[in-house]
Amino acid sequence: MKDKRIVLDTNIFTKALTKEDDSEVAVKLLKKLKSEKVSVHAPFFMKVEFSSTIRKKWYLGEFNKTKGLKILDVFSRLDVIFVEEDWELLTKSMLLADKTKQTTVYDCIFLVLAKKLKVDFVSDDNKFLKEAKKVYKKSFNMREYLKTRE
Repeated sequence: MKDKRIVLDTNIFTKALTKEDDSEVAVKLLKKLKSEKVSVHAPFFMKVEFSSTIRKKWYLGEFNKTKGLKILDVFSRLDVIFVEEDWELLTKSMLLADKTKQTTVYDCIFLVLAKKLKVDFVSDDNKFLKEAKKVYKKSFNMREYLKTRE
């Protein structure tokens, strides 16, 4: 039976809602998850991380304010279950960041959440995924994950 829950990194949503390399793959992934009724989980802070990324792209001139606000509106209406970061999640994320030689805990929070829920973790950060796969076998990039769902 295929998992009915998943943890997606912020970069998947950024790719799906803005023009980046592999945007079409991110859109395909989100459509596939929706059609299979897979619930997407993410740490609550992803709202801030996504908003900051959109603001940066808007500031750099990749799109104007109107489009930036529209992207944020679309994101706000996506069906994502946001999980509050408790101290256990943060502590485990800091320890994992240390183990995987990450300077920040942002990416590790997603991975620890996936481990806690015992679900797949999908990111498009291949540098981080190289380390993530060493500690959690259910870590995938978008293309790998889509192949598992065929």
